[in-house]
Amino acid sequence: MKTRFFVNYIDPDEIQALRKTEHSRPIGRTEDGEDIMSHLGTIVQQYVGLASKPDQDVIDNPPTIIGISKQKRGWQGEVWIMSRPLYPAWIKPLSELDFTIPGCKREFVAGEEQKASWHSFYAESNCYAIADLRLTKDGRRLKELPPEELEDLFAEVEFDDFRFDPEGSIGSLEKRDEFFKNSPKEVEFDTLCFCINCECLIHQDNVANGECWECGCPEPEHPAYEGADYNCIFEEFF
Repeated sequence: MKTRFFVNYIDPDEIQALRKTEHSRPIGRTEDGEDIMSHLGTIVQQYVGLASKPDQDVIDNPPTIIGISKQKRGWQGEVWIMSRPLYPAWIKPLSELDFTIPGCKREFVAGEEQKASWHSFYAESNCYAIADLRLTKDGRRLKELPPEELEDLFAEVEFDDFRFDPEGSIGSLEKRDEFFKNSPKEVEFDTLCFCINCECLIHQDNVANGECWECGCPEPEHPAYEGADYNCIFEEFF
């Protein structure tokens, strides 16, 4: 069965509460017995409130969910944002849950059965490709939706059409054309990953080469800080 992808407009209050879960924890121990601490990768999303009521077939077979938003960000002006996909096992009314989700006030919630590992840390990146995604229902691109419809959006999109050039972390369609001179080297989502330090979408080659092109960190998918002795890092962080 083909995977269905739904975009879900991000609730800033919910994400603000999620980001408060960030904490420092030991990721290794030096030969002198001193803990090697890091906060990177400690924010992991397990639940998300849905921006609108899902149809019954979506409740019965939860899709992959990608958080999106449109914001004002510095020199880029109006930019499109995407978050790391969530792979829920269930969708339920918030009122039926026997636990609370900090910051969540939406009617329906999607959730994973158990919290993912640090490898699935929460991240949001500038991503102009979101603007060009088409709604499966009527073929409109997300950039064509009025603000009031966009901000209540939980809908299926043709994610196979996703194409993005991660260089420069561009979220604006206008700045994309200015930055790339209309010739971006666009790739599919499966060839990208999120930097654990700056959260930008980067090419997997950056990880292999040991550097994030956006923030310069040497290990874009590892919570150890620069200069750490990897012989002292716990096995679970490899």
